[in-house]
Amino acid sequence: MLLVSKLAPLKIALVLAALSSSVMAAEFRRATPIARPTPPPPNFQAVSTVQPLDRDLVERAVRGVFADWNRGDLSQHLSERFFDGDRLTDQIALSAPRDAQIRLLALQSVSTLEQFISPGPDGAVTISRVSAIATTAVEFNDPATGFQRFEGTHEYQFRITTRSAE
Repeated sequence: MLLVSKLAPLKIALVLAALSSSVMAAEFRRATPIARPTPPPPNFQAVSTVQPLDRDLVERAVRGVFADWNRGDLSQHLSERFFDGDRLTDQIALSAPRDAQIRLLALQSVSTLEQFISPGPDGAVTISRVSAIATTAVEFNDPATGFQRFEGTHEYQFRITTRSAE
């Protein structure tokens, strides 16, 4: 014979309330800002047609950043506008294993997002903001578990300065 206590309907109501709140919470979406071009800095002129940068140039930039990360000298690549850059480099120094190496496995895509022309002492220069999607691996030896390798695909954004053709 099945016995039902007087608290059973309350227990069922609590379970349903808990389930419905988690379902309702899943309906919220993260607000993603709409991408828009940034205004050119003073004395800079936006180009009328963005010209893609050479893929080899971007790959050399990615490899250069990774080589400096491997040496523990990432700070020279961070823009002065990079929020909390000192905190980032300090955190990497504290949490990354000393022998960790980051390797570029594949450069999947390169996109030039925006370009500006600026007068320079030796002629005009083009400053390009570039996005590179790269597959990387971080490798290190863990004293407890041995060799570790973590692969991932990430977007890296660079500001690359080249001599202007104009």
